[in-house]
Amino acid sequence: PYGVEPTAEALDKWFIGGAADKSPAHADRAGHSTRFCQWWLGRIEAVLGSAGFAVGDSLTLADVLIYNVFAEHLSEEQGPGLPAWRREPFGSKERVDKALADYPNIRAS
Repeated sequence: PYGVEPTAEALDKWFIGGAADKSPAHADRAGHSTRFCQWWLGRIEAVLGSAGFAVGDSLTLADVLIYNVFAEHLSEEQGPGLPAWRREPFGSKERVDKALADYPNIRAS
């Protein structure tokens, strides 16, 4: 989502800043400006199935989209000339993997 290399401050804000919410209930619009990574991960985790798939017991488009957003990345060989922040989800695969450690249903999807 970045057109320029994200600063350490921007990455910190996205990955460790903001509100947290693990509710499947409707979101309150009042807190929309503080919704960063932990908020989204909590909300997604709350509605995912626990059988290793996002929905039901087989692979669906939801699983593919979760993989695309949180896990798909390019190696240096696959993206020659691209800096790491352009090849990794949200500018830092290491930070994404660390953030996902607390969300087993997302990791399993």
